[in-house]
Amino acid sequence: MIFQSLRTTLLAMSLLILIIPSSIIGISSYTMAKNNMDESAKLQLKQRTDKAISMINILNQEIYAGHLTLQEAQEKLRVEVLGERNSDNSRNTKEEHKIGKSGYILAIDGNQTVVMAPDSEGHDLKSLTSEDGVAIGEEFLKAGKEGGFVTYEWVNPVTGKIDTQLTYVYTEPNWGWTIASGAYVSEFNEEAVDFAMMVAIVTTVSIIAATILTYLLAGRITKPITIISQALNRAASGNFTGEA
Repeated sequence: MIFQSLRTTLLAMSLLILIIPSSIIGISSYTMAKNNMDESAKLQLKQRTDKAISMINILNQEIYAGHLTLQEAQEKLRVEVLGERNSDNSRNTKEEHKIGKSGYILAIDGNQTVVMAPDSEGHDLKSLTSEDGVAIGEEFLKAGKEGGFVTYEWVNPVTGKIDTQLTYVYTEPNWGWTIASGAYVSEFNEEAVDFAMMVAIVTTVSIIAATILTYLLAGRITKPITIISQALNRAASGNFTGEA
């Protein structure tokens, strides 16, 4: 009984030695991967906004040169980024301008009116608030003055669930448009989640294999001790024959 307890103790100690470091490594790896994804997402959103602003600068030169009117230049930007207007006033975002699965670029003017978007051009954002109470149009204009990120909760059209939307905004001085590039955080974190699942699977398989190996080794360690103990017990009772 004592040696069965010893085997159990050895097994438990071995499992603890495996599980605790593996859990720490797994959690740390996921956290690092998620943080890297978050930074990558922020960089990508900023680059998309900067690219749209660079396009405005080029189009503005065409206006000054007399080749385009302001309205023509603005429509040219919409077509370049989102495509031609459909009969229902929507536009299909071009693949090269998509962000993640459902993210896109939009723009509002100083009155919080949407002037470029896949399906909401002309909408007034003054009364639009997110699921967590963020006044979206107001926050866009506020953050756009210096350039910055706005985070709010919104229904993800792909999943139908409330998700965190991360948007980088900057107000372009020539047209006065605030350009916003946004996407759902969960879409950027998918790779981190997949990585965490892979780590969890590898860790689980390793622990199972180590448990089996430890159990077998514990048996090999305790068996000789058990034999010696039984021999000592027989000797103590006066049996020196070596037979049970």
